[in-house]
This record gives sequence, C-alpha cells and structure tokens, in this order.
Amino acid sequence: MFPLLLLLSALVAVYTSSKVATLARAPVNEGISHVMPGEINVLLMAGDRYLAANLLVFRSIVSIGEGSVHFQDKAQIQIQAAVLNARHEDNYYQAAASLPWNGFVEPAQYILANAREARTLDPWPSFFEGFNEYYFNKNNLRAAEIILVSAKRSTGNDRLLFNDLAAKWVSAGVNYQLALGMVEELQKNTKSAVTKKRLANRVMRLKNLLYLQAAVDSFLQRSNQPAVTLDDLVNSGDIPNIPSDPWGKIYTVSNGIVVVEVE
Repeated sequence: MFPLLLLLSALVAVYTSSKVATLARAPVNEGISHVMPGEINVLLMAGDRYLAANLLVFRSIVSIGEGSVHFQDKAQIQIQAAVLNARHEDNYYQAAASLPWNGFVEPAQYILANAREARTLDPWPSFFEGFNEYYFNKNNLRAAEIILVSAKRSTGNDRLLFNDLAAKWVSAGVNYQLALGMVEELQKNTKSAVTKKRLANRVMRLKNLLYLQAAVDSFLQRSNQPAVTLDDLVNSGDIPNIPSDPWGKIYTVSNGIVVVEVE
C-alpha cells in the first residue's frame, strides 16, 4: 500500500508541476502561488478529505496579499475547503472576516451557506451570511430571513438580539455603525495576524465614514440644505479636514450618504 501511495504522490506532483508551469501570472497584484484542484489535494492527503480541508484552511490563514488576484485565489481555496468539510469553523470564520470586505461576497456566501446547513446548532454562520446580504447585497428581506435562523439556534438575550436585528433589517438602510461593530468583533477573534491588520484598516475606514456622515447630517440640519461635496463641510467649519482613507481611496457624498468612490 505504501509504495502505491508514493507512486500516486509522485504522479500527482508531476501533473501539478506541469500544470503550474503553464499558468500565466500577473507581474503585479500576484495571488497565492498556485491553487490546485480539490481532488488533487485529497489525493495528496491519501484520500482524507478532512485532512485536505485542514491543509487548505491553513494555506488560507497564512497567505499574505492585498490584490484582487490574491483574494480570488483565497476564495477558490476556501470554497474547496467548504466542499471537503462544510463544518470547518476556521474556514467559515476566515471567509466572513476577509472575502466580502475585499469584493468577493458571492464566494463568502457560498461558504457560509454551506456552514449554516452543516452546523445545525451554530448561530454564527447564518449571522455572518445575513449580515452580508444586508450590508453588501442590500437585500434586506433575505438578510432578515437568514438572521432568523440564528435566532432559532439561540436562547435568551442572543435570541432577542437576532430577532431585533431581523426586524430592523427589513426597513433599514446602510448602517456603518453596525458594520464597525461587526469588523471589530471579527478583528478581535480572527487567528490570522495578516487578517487582523487588514481588518484594522477596515475599522479605520468605517470610523472615517461614520465621522463624515455625522458631519453631513449636522450640515443638513443646520443649513437646511444637503452638502454637495465634502469640501462643503471643511469650508463651513464642520470638520477641519477630510480624513485619509487607509487604502488611498476618496470619500464622497451621494444622495446625502458618504461613500467610498469607486474607480
């Protein structure tokens, strides 16, 4: 049996090397070195899908990068891990902490939905999934429906909190304060130092948005007219200056709401 496994591993290594050699990688914004098919990861782990899932999640946690290619690769790795072991707690938590905040909402939702179905007593996959529907997808009704799953899996004050959120999300708009609380909680509990640093920047951005939104609201109440640009707030003395975004983006006002300008 052991010689057969060695032969199989050697064949897999040769196949993988030949495939990786043909992959074109961008000179900048590089991702994880390579993402092998999930079946090959299982073969390398002698058919143990749970061990293969553990290895994939470990790769996701220790990976370093900021560009879109990196997060695309990270999403693929975490989806593979979810297929192999949907119950993996670190996988769904890393997905919630990283992927949607970097533009990969759909992969995060796939991982969280699988965790919600597999972890039938755990209220947190559905909480993160519901939050993403509310905050990123702007689908308040679906968000409320999902968060009620968390309520059914909880007791006491937690159940009351989840039910209250469901009621608020049905009619609520963008809530930066809620997002800030979410990110601070993720930052506190994540195991990855890289993700902690990334989430610290996310906390800074959300605090900037909250600060500017409060100034926009104050300007409207005082002058009875909306701020057209953030420079209006500086010129009026509501704020001394416009804070810098941790990722170098530009803040702007759109229909009375402060947003990050999309390039």
